[in-house]
Amino acid sequence: MRMLKTSLASLCLLSLDVTGHPCDAQSVQPLIAEYTDHASGSFDVTNSSSAPSVVQLEPKSFTIAPDGTGEFHALDSSIHLELSMTSMRLEPKQTAHVFYKVSAENVPA
Repeated sequence: MRMLKTSLASLCLLSLDVTGHPCDAQSVQPLIAEYTDHASGSFDVTNSSSAPSVVQLEPKSFTIAPDGTGEFHALDSSIHLELSMTSMRLEPKQTAHVFYKVSAENVPA
């Protein structure tokens, strides 16, 4: 059985506090999920800080270099992704649930 592996870590988070400064306190859970052929589900984005922040989700593909480091690049055109939202404003300690559907023309992907 061929697998479609979805790494939610490959959804890059760009988060800014309300003044436009970068934030560090966001988290995404779960980080990795495995499916066959297609996937649907959800993940949580949490603002752990004490200040409101704006979060932008940017889907990316990645490859693993021979030295083990990840290299991110534009989402592969054979991967089709739908997100329920791509940006949000999170208040302090707030969590947002993001739903997704993903499929790939070729597996494994």
